[in-house]
Amino acid sequence: MAIREWKRSKLECFLRGTWAPGAQNVIDLYLDGGVTFKGPIASRPDDTMGIAFAYGRISPQSAAFDRDLAGIAGTQMPVRNFEAALEWTYQWEVADNWFFQPNIQYIMHPGGNVPSPLNPASTSPVPDALVFGMRTTIKF
Repeated sequence: MAIREWKRSKLECFLRGTWAPGAQNVIDLYLDGGVTFKGPIASRPDDTMGIAFAYGRISPQSAAFDRDLAGIAGTQMPVRNFEAALEWTYQWEVADNWFFQPNIQYIMHPGGNVPSPLNPASTSPVPDALVFGMRTTIKF
């Protein structure tokens, strides 16, 4: 029976990217990609597990603006460079057409490495973040 269930498993991948002129856009490069696996457990063929990564690069012009602003103000501040996220999720079917989906995300350089609003006088950026979430879906 486990072999039959394994044949119902399905692996899917995705990759997306975009580029925009840096002189007009704060984020000039964006990439994301991931893998999902339907039926990761033989006894739960309708469950789906996934992992994904996303990356947004702050344009060199926007980073140069941050350096210029710090120089004019005579203060140190973080220079924006990128924001990235790594995510794991698992969607399980609780009942027919009812799903729960927890996820865990690790966000690197939230906001692109902006100064922390909790201490505006500080030269520290917003710290990396670990985020836990839960979604439920009912199809009818």
